[in-house]
Order: sequence, then C-alpha cells, then structure tokens
Amino acid sequence: GYKDSSQTVEITLKKMMIRYDRYRGAFTFYDGAKREILKESQNEARYYDEKKKPPVMYTFFEGKSSDVFYIHSAGDGSLNYLASKALYINEDGKIPCIIKKEKYAIIPLTTSKAALCRMPVVGTFIMQEDAYSDYYLVVDDNTDRLVESYHKLTGK
Repeated sequence: GYKDSSQTVEITLKKMMIRYDRYRGAFTFYDGAKREILKESQNEARYYDEKKKPPVMYTFFEGKSSDVFYIHSAGDGSLNYLASKALYINEDGKIPCIIKKEKYAIIPLTTSKAALCRMPVVGTFIMQEDAYSDYYLVVDDNTDRLVESYHKLTGK
C-alpha cells in the first residue's frame, strides 16, 4: 500500500513498512507487525561534506547502545561484533555490511570507498565517497539468510 500526506510518505510491503519524513528527510523502517527496526537520525539523517576531496556523504542511524550489531567481512564469511571494531572500510572490492542479528542487514550501495562506524557519541553511520547515500536494507529473522542475501546482492 501507499499513503501520502503533507508530512510523510508510507509504503507498506508484505514484510515491512517504510516511512519517509518529508520535513527531516529521514527514513524509518518497520517489520510486518509495524515494530520499528531501523531509524535514520531525526536530527540529521544525512550530511554531505563537499569540502572533502572526493566529497563524502554520511547517513546517520538512531539506536540504543544495547543494540547488537555485527559486521560481515566478505573475506572469510565470519561475523564480527561491531563494538570490537568500531570502523570498517571496504577494501579489495569488498562491500561492508552491518547485520543486526536476526533482524536486518544494511549494505551500502556503492563502488567507491565506504565505511561503517559505530561511536558512542555519534552513533552508527555509513560514510560513502559519493554525492548520494544509498543502501540496501534486507529484513529477515534468520542471520544465515541475511548473510546469504549479502552475497547475492554484492556478488562477494
């Protein structure tokens, strides 16, 4: 389904709902039962730093410090706890990915340099050397299927 108002746009799919806040420019994602699963920052969802060469786009996400994030390394296929490695930059054509166990995976959609970071002060964010900030959001209650989706989407 599709709902459009002066403040928000909502798209409802079988297993998720997406709400876009026109005023803040932020997306919020919900599961099929309309429970919030991922929310871009309501204060500043995106920041474009055109002074950097090349320019850099940041996308910020809200979340509690108790949220468990895993990062997937395409090299060996293992899951690494993000808090133990606060920054991951893609190397050798590998595309970084954040997986919230048994919930969702965030995969930046880029061929240029990208980083995923989680810092107590700033929170979780994606940095991309692009003029845009696109990412895949894969929702599933099975971590193995999330990793499999990562491989299918990235070819890695």
